[in-house]
Amino acid sequence: MNLKLQAVAEKDTGTLVKTAILTYLMEHGSFTIPDIVEETGISMTTISKYVFDLQTASVLEVIDTIKTSRKGRRPLLYGMKTDPWYFLGVSMRMYGVTVSLMSFTGEVLMTEDYPDFVYENSYYRLEELCALVNGFMQKSKGVCAGKITAACFALGGRVNATLGTSASIFNLEETSSQTLSEILSEKIGVAVF
Repeated sequence: MNLKLQAVAEKDTGTLVKTAILTYLMEHGSFTIPDIVEETGISMTTISKYVFDLQTASVLEVIDTIKTSRKGRRPLLYGMKTDPWYFLGVSMRMYGVTVSLMSFTGEVLMTEDYPDFVYENSYYRLEELCALVNGFMQKSKGVCAGKITAACFALGGRVNATLGTSASIFNLEETSSQTLSEILSEKIGVAVF
């Protein structure tokens, strides 16, 4: 295998392993390396490497040691390092929008309803929606210190979530070289799904 292909394979493996670790953490709140090994079947060495990488990136921290009856080193219990990531959920209805702030583990920290928003396919309404979301993000800074990583917009109608396009609402792709998710991301300053 040439070096370029090997680098791509290693990057994909790293992404896969880190995703498995973070998914387990989201579902269980904490873990030991043997927990992840048992769950995924990935080797102890590989899991240890990526746990170390996540610790170095200030995502994980050791929160305790597990007492066992066995001799030898006690397993370390890992947890999230003080919620490094927060997410927005934006739910649009025919008449109204709800915006919520969630922690990495899915805890809803703050929610606000905007019942006067009218769901229509226009640039004006898109600008209005982005202004509502940006205002909510400003209000949430006291809760999350501006560490919002991404926003998920729930739109009705024909949506291609993979491409980030909508054929029903804000279908601006006809007049723009950007997808709707790219336009929203640019306007609110975080990745949009």
